[in-house]
Amino acid sequence: MGWALSLLPVELLEQICERCDLKSICALRLSSSELNKKTLDLFTKRYFSSAHIDLSARSLRKLDQISLDEQFNTQVKTLFIDWSSNGCFGEGLNWSREENGRLKEVQMSAQPLIQILCYRMINCRSFYIRGGHDDGEKFDNLYSTDVASLVLSIVAQTGLRITSFVVHLHHQHSSNKIHASGSLCEKRLQPSTFLNPKFKDAWAHLKELHLYQDLDSETMSWTKDIMCLATNLRSLALAVHSSHSWLAPELLSAAAMHQVGRLQRIYLQNICASDLHLLNFLNHSRHTLQTLTFRRLTVMSRGGVGTLLRHLRKEFPELRSLSLLILRESPVSSPEGCWARTWIVFPTTLSEKLRSLVSSGDQVELTTRKKGIIGTDYTGTRMTKVLECLAELQSPFN
Repeated sequence: MGWALSLLPVELLEQICERCDLKSICALRLSSSELNKKTLDLFTKRYFSSAHIDLSARSLRKLDQISLDEQFNTQVKTLFIDWSSNGCFGEGLNWSREENGRLKEVQMSAQPLIQILCYRMINCRSFYIRGGHDDGEKFDNLYSTDVASLVLSIVAQTGLRITSFVVHLHHQHSSNKIHASGSLCEKRLQPSTFLNPKFKDAWAHLKELHLYQDLDSETMSWTKDIMCLATNLRSLALAVHSSHSWLAPELLSAAAMHQVGRLQRIYLQNICASDLHLLNFLNHSRHTLQTLTFRRLTVMSRGGVGTLLRHLRKEFPELRSLSLLILRESPVSSPEGCWARTWIVFPTTLSEKLRSLVSSGDQVELTTRKKGIIGTDYTGTRMTKVLECLAELQSPFN
């Protein structure tokens, strides 16, 4: 059977492999040297496009082994840095800290990783950090803020032109289940990194910045710096702590002032701002924006949601994907006003109305609660009509 399959063209073999799991593909590749050769490119692209480490001595040794293989090392594009089952990073290595608890910018334990990234995995330029809430009280290993600071210090030391930087935090409970979200610890961050000329030059090449962590007043300055120095962004995701959503106008104003990129994708969560702040920020990307997501958005003006939807319809011709979940309005432009919210809901007739507007290949998904429809996800070519429909049917629910 292996001999017969080896006679098939590479394109057909790749189609077969796309329908197989890892175990089946490995069995196929072991059946003959010719099949091994023909499926090598697909195998490496599918299973070695990313690597996972927790910065422990053991995980870095495994990464080193992959980086020494010339068939695999150039295929790795993304490095996932995940916390271990113990809720930390960097076990089995020595990490030196300043007296205030911050990591020192130069770490001997990080040198093997630097060598791998600079000289072997030369296409690995995306970093995805997955960890938990960091209260800054533990110092035995590395924690989420330490890892974020470590990656940024590597950029500053080497001038590594990374293209994607993602921080995704969750709380970890005693049951070891992921739940809710978390925050970085301000006292462990290293703001001096941003003053390094090498860092500024390298960071200007960043295309994707996703900060899925609860922004609060303590981490605001760091967040603004890391965002505003990324002058060529194409994708931006920001999440604000629910009790600090009133910080959003300052954050959006900073982004608008520095004209952060010409964004193609925007994700905003727990934002509480006026329609003017939102539109001022969004307008810098009105000719490029393709995907827009709002999660728990509060617009600080009566009728502000309708104004926003109508503006998107008129001024954003490239918008193809829209995701809305929990929209609210507040008439008071103050931190306290963020709590005096009126929900914006859509009637159940929205489902029928959208079906009559969209094309057959478009994707529509609605989220319904007792109040009515509170969420809309749409991807397709009829965005203008969909936004017009949403603006027309949205109504307050007290």
